[in-house]
Amino acid sequence: MGTKERKFVISEEALTLIEKPQEIMKLFMETSDLQKEMNLCDEELMSFFHRGVTAFDAGNYEGAVNMFTLLTALRPLVPNFWIGLGSALQAMSRFDEALNAFKVAIIASPHELSGYIHAARCGIEMHDFDHALEILDVGVAQVESGTPGIEESLRDVLAMQAYVKMTLN
Repeated sequence: MGTKERKFVISEEALTLIEKPQEIMKLFMETSDLQKEMNLCDEELMSFFHRGVTAFDAGNYEGAVNMFTLLTALRPLVPNFWIGLGSALQAMSRFDEALNAFKVAIIASPHELSGYIHAARCGIEMHDFDHALEILDVGVAQVESGTPGIEESLRDVLAMQAYVKMTLN
């Protein structure tokens, strides 16, 4: 089976947020299209996603972790699957794993602020304010100011930056 060429480019700055960026990039670049191999349509994946959200909302975090783990295996470039996984892990106080999941969401979509926001909130909950601030700084640097709808997310990030800076002083 030949290797598929993927057009996937992220900044070196975003890659510095994770401990083993080579492993993540390898996952993204070399992953087979498991969704197609399993004959699953997008609607079925959305059904799995909604099951994960429902499990999370019901407090069944282990069930949510299982569902989002499956989804990240099927489609590793979908940041919301990683955010769902990270949120469930964070709810279980598995902060290091949650932070890694949020960072993979950042790598999958470096110009969307949601991954940075979730990762920074996790860092804040871990009382790792320096790292939370670093994540927010990278997020602000990645954002293209002309991106539609970015202003509200950017305001959230800037407010979080101010909070973390105030906490550090």
